[in-house]
Amino acid sequence: MSNGSDANCHSMILNAGGGTVAASITNLGNITLPAGGPWIIHGIHTLAVNATSTAAEGIIAHLRMTSVSGDVTPNPAPSRWPLSGAGSFLGAATGKPFMPTMIWPTRLEAAGKAVITFDYVMDTLSTVAPRVLAGVLFSRTPPEPHAAPFSDRVSVAATAAGATLIGTITLAEKATRITAVGCELLQSAVSVAAEELLGWFVLSSDDIDFAPSQYPCTGGFSAGLATNHGLGDGTYPLMIPVDIPVPGGARVDCTINLVTAVTNAARAAVTIMYE
Repeated sequence: MSNGSDANCHSMILNAGGGTVAASITNLGNITLPAGGPWIIHGIHTLAVNATSTAAEGIIAHLRMTSVSGDVTPNPAPSRWPLSGAGSFLGAATGKPFMPTMIWPTRLEAAGKAVITFDYVMDTLSTVAPRVLAGVLFSRTPPEPHAAPFSDRVSVAATAAGATLIGTITLAEKATRITAVGCELLQSAVSVAAEELLGWFVLSSDDIDFAPSQYPCTGGFSAGLATNHGLGDGTYPLMIPVDIPVPGGARVDCTINLVTAVTNAARAAVTIMYE
């Protein structure tokens, strides 16, 4: 079941450092879709945060997606997708601004094992390269948002870079399909100015073949500078529509992957909505 044939919707993510030179192009890497296509790419998700904030420098950039294998139609060109940005600041200290994940609806048909690549293109310079997440949502049939009668949630405190199990959600016996998934990622203990916070979440199960299942979180937080000040930014849950058939009573393991470690606990909470 390694090609994800039992689940209709999937997501894959690249994690890399961006560039530092204005107008520079930094390749983030390739994504190879699973075998068993054709696939419909129906969403492109993007997020960048400052790894080190510097006065008079913001984040103004975009992502460029290219078909390396030449089997994505229509040929994705032009394919320049904006990221959420952050304006510059003045002074010797700044807080840790929230950077929302952007998901851009699209429709591209890709063959099984199609290879696509992402480039990070900066408009302005950055003393320290930002951290960038970029990826695609894809499926056999694009999902349509609709109301769900059931919603469940698990959360965990995490500090380590890499994977941390959040918990397991057991679906109701009457469950038939998952209709939306999402993960909130926030600093819940004392915030350290020089630490950025971003990551992605993964769903897995012995009952459902989710793979590949690397979904973006609501957003991330740029690193601050010197002493944190002000209140933490508010966020809102980002629920990603999916269409994943499930057996009743299935158990779904939820994992958070932090890009970098944090000194004090961050809180990751995954929500699954289903019918």
